[in-house]
Amino acid sequence: MLTPMSSSPSTSPPTTTPPPAAPPAQDPAAFDDAPWRRTAVSVIRALPEFPGVDVLELGCGDGLVLEALRHSGANARGTTFRSRDDDYIRKRDHPEDLPIDHGVDLNVPIPYDDASFDVVVSTEVIEHLDNHRNFVTEALRVLRPGGVFVLTSVNLHRLPSRLAFFLTGTHLMKHRLITESVALSRMEEFHHRCVDFPLLHWLIWQNGGRIEAMTETHVQTASKVLGVFAPLLGPLVRKSVWRHRRDAPDDEAYRRDLYRCLTDRSLARSEQFCLTIRKARA
Repeated sequence: MLTPMSSSPSTSPPTTTPPPAAPPAQDPAAFDDAPWRRTAVSVIRALPEFPGVDVLELGCGDGLVLEALRHSGANARGTTFRSRDDDYIRKRDHPEDLPIDHGVDLNVPIPYDDASFDVVVSTEVIEHLDNHRNFVTEALRVLRPGGVFVLTSVNLHRLPSRLAFFLTGTHLMKHRLITESVALSRMEEFHHRCVDFPLLHWLIWQNGGRIEAMTETHVQTASKVLGVFAPLLGPLVRKSVWRHRRDAPDDEAYRRDLYRCLTDRSLARSEQFCLTIRKARA
């Protein structure tokens, strides 16, 4: 049992809250303005054990994903860090029946017991955080063995972003760059730490997770056009992945899985990646 961080007003971990009485599932049209949310909800709803799952959403924003999952019958709760008056993300007040734990800083250990949830979901959050290591470690720690972590984030590895980096030295981060006029206290409002996929893959493996599926969220025209050349990346990626093989000859399975992910069609095309990550059962 971890002690909650000082920034949280709660001094004990949340208790399990029963789902509301069974209203109909929220219309997926509510997610039309955010395909990554719609994709994440669809992935979770497609799990064989759904809706009989305990779900934790890390960084729930407006609470739309949380609301959709609870309306589908899942027992779900969320976290948020900033207060209502200081939340730059939230565009609505949370419905009163949504169980949300406030003051949960995702850069430090989170106040939930080991193996507390069947599903952890986070959509477009990790790119705002300084501590990717803590975030991935904690998400997988609170999962039960065999549980699923559904993660979406800005995809720096889509082909238009790779081309932009080649031409300008700057990835397409889906957000404007931080300028001098932005105060240090507002740093987290920007995509200042878009995750490098090989590093994310390594963090997942180190914490007992495996990427079970990669799902496209939204594919723009430029990605569709450049996607024709995606098969040509295979030899280049292979050379990169196995470049220092002699330094670690025993990690063949890890390298093969990294190669599989880096050459996945969705990583070449999708504006955001959506990963289904399975925690080892034992």
